[in-house]
Amino acid sequence: MEEFHLMGEFKKISNLVKRKVDCSDVIKNLSELTGTQGHIIGFVGRKNACGQEVYQKDIENEMSLRRSSVTGLLSAMEEKGFIQRQSVKSDKRINKIVLTDKAKAYNKSVIAYFDDLDKEVKSIFNEKEYENLKEYLKRIEIYLKKENVW
Repeated sequence: MEEFHLMGEFKKISNLVKRKVDCSDVIKNLSELTGTQGHIIGFVGRKNACGQEVYQKDIENEMSLRRSSVTGLLSAMEEKGFIQRQSVKSDKRINKIVLTDKAKAYNKSVIAYFDDLDKEVKSIFNEKEYENLKEYLKRIEIYLKKENVW
């Protein structure tokens, strides 16, 4: 019997999700953004919908990315007209990340696509299996973040 490698399975699933997303018509029509940049737009959009402001540090924490990586992503997104960085009066060292109208329109179509994809994948589990899966994935995430290798 072939040996099971958990991290290898995560990598395979990640690649399959990326391939499926990259082949979707929604994403193909938005070729000026990378998947990670789209994820950032979705994150900022969700937080803004709840009345929360978003700063670069929030994106770093949400996506487990280094500051330099997020700085580069945000700079490219700003150049393409998807975000604006607005200074904060209380602390000149930080900038609030704000979506442009272009990003908001993009976000609406991508949210619908990912909602459908989530429902599709969720349908292969019963309710108990799905709840267990969420718990297991969260536990792995917490453990890996505890290692704090970045």
